[in-house]
Amino acid sequence: MRFYVKFLLIVLGVIAGVDKMKAQIEDFTVGNTTRKMLVYAPSTIVPGRPLLISMHGYNQDINYQKNQTKWEDVAKEHNFVVVYPGGINNAWDLSGNRDIDFILAIIDEMVKRYGIDRERVYLSGFSMGGMMTYYAATKIADKIAAFAPVSGYLMGGPNTNSSRPIPIIHVHGTADDVVAYSGVSTCLNAWIARDSCPTTAVITKPYPPDKPSSNCTKYYWGPGTDSVEIVLLSLSGVGHWHSIDPNGVNTSLEIWNFCKKFSLGFGVPKFKAASVWDFNPRQIVVSFTKPLKTLSNYEGFSVKVDGTEADIDTVVWIDSVHLAINLVHAIT
Repeated sequence: MRFYVKFLLIVLGVIAGVDKMKAQIEDFTVGNTTRKMLVYAPSTIVPGRPLLISMHGYNQDINYQKNQTKWEDVAKEHNFVVVYPGGINNAWDLSGNRDIDFILAIIDEMVKRYGIDRERVYLSGFSMGGMMTYYAATKIADKIAAFAPVSGYLMGGPNTNSSRPIPIIHVHGTADDVVAYSGVSTCLNAWIARDSCPTTAVITKPYPPDKPSSNCTKYYWGPGTDSVEIVLLSLSGVGHWHSIDPNGVNTSLEIWNFCKKFSLGFGVPKFKAASVWDFNPRQIVVSFTKPLKTLSNYEGFSVKVDGTEADIDTVVWIDSVHLAINLVHAIT
């Protein structure tokens, strides 16, 4: 009898684990439109973990993207949430807000369900999904911490009109006969300039270095403004697919290892402390968490003394992590 009970508990445990891995496609209402998505959250998920959104290619679908990327394996090991959205007619809106609103709604829903960390939302996509990733960078860079396009870029030419510098990891096969590899450099060079990254890449070949038979070369540009980075993983001889190569690059794992370093506001100097010294009561010395750019003028500061707005004369650079706010009148 005790053997039977123990066996039953083991079977139930196995079934529960299998059910978690087999997430189902569900309907999700965005505005007045019913959309499709598949959500995977490990059984160990807790509030405050990241979210990765993975978008399929043109004329592909959620299951195709799920089967080729195998994000569940990575998410289970590293404890984050994955969502596979479905495009209307298996395509993405690269000119309007329909799918931008969908992405934003997914983020809100995952906050409600799992308490995901809004500061660590990552966006990836394959082929047209990669194009959508770049398009989203121009629309909601304030919502996405890092971007990971695979085998896709905007065919009309790069658009780098993002609200902030952004980290990018781009993966592309040199034998891609759908979205040509020859267009990758134009795309990335534009973002390298936008992010103020070094123009000369650090090259690692083969990559990963511990896999001598790997067909991948890694190009690294960084750090740029706010410590963002740009990476290209160039897969020699690989066509138009999301590569999961045990002897080379596991694209999904590489994307995760890159993205997990970044959060919204990563590398941005933040206020640390302020102080006033007796020898100069008109000057407030402000310290920051990270080095500042050297500028001729600093704006956006306000000072209140006993609840009253104080008049600022100048804001000047002291050193890499300190500014001086000089007031018109001394603090008494």
